[in-house]
Amino acid sequence: MAQPNPVVPVANKQNEVVSWPTAEPRTSRVHEIESGNGPEHKDPIAKVREAVGSGVDAAEKSLHRAQSQVSGAGKSLVHRIQRFADEQPLQFLGIVAGLGFLAGVVLRIWRSKYE
Repeated sequence: MAQPNPVVPVANKQNEVVSWPTAEPRTSRVHEIESGNGPEHKDPIAKVREAVGSGVDAAEKSLHRAQSQVSGAGKSLVHRIQRFADEQPLQFLGIVAGLGFLAGVVLRIWRSKYE
């Protein structure tokens, strides 16, 4: 059975003093709130404008990213179809003819239901 490892503290070999982070004095934050310079005292309309503006910016970036991804995927698909048509023209012609036949059958069935 394995023996438990004793906890051994690691000594600082360089004898460097590690200081604790110092907190900001509370007086500066209290002074901001009392003087009206803090973020709590912004104009409510300015807060709404800022929030809407950041939301619109994020939506524009997301839309631009989606447009570029769709555009890239479309270009890639067109390139693959053109390469397939160049490499295997008879199979490509058979696929196009089969899709045309299938579309004709579906349209005929659809029209027969509504006549």
